[in-house]
Amino acid sequence: MSVFKRCLLLCVVCLATPWVMAQSLADAEVVIRDQIEAFGDGDAERAYSHASDGIRAQFDTPEFFVAMVRSQYDALYNPRQLSFAEPMRVSDERMHQEVLVLDRSGQNWRAVYSLVAVEGRWRIEGVVMRSASRQAV
Repeated sequence: MSVFKRCLLLCVVCLATPWVMAQSLADAEVVIRDQIEAFGDGDAERAYSHASDGIRAQFDTPEFFVAMVRSQYDALYNPRQLSFAEPMRVSDERMHQEVLVLDRSGQNWRAVYSLVAVEGRWRIEGVVMRSASRQAV
């Protein structure tokens, strides 16, 4: 391969890499939104499909998983509004996504999702929630 072709290939790869990474990070938001929509639709299988292998090992069935979400993360089960912050890549295989959640009672929450890449697809491996302590009107 000529020097020119090598340089051209390197330029293409360098220019495309940020776009590919941005697409990958955007895909994580799609996964989170789809899981939350699946909760609202009563589609336990679809919601469970977005969970990492570690979460699946803790909850053998989609029904047990959804029951845990309803009891521990009710604000995510059927929220009134979601607002996504900029995602944070931890490594090529891991990222965090902060989501501001307004629940049905008007309480604001801050949810930080941890996601892991599995076979080219983001899976949710955990969520930490904290009250954002402002009541909506």
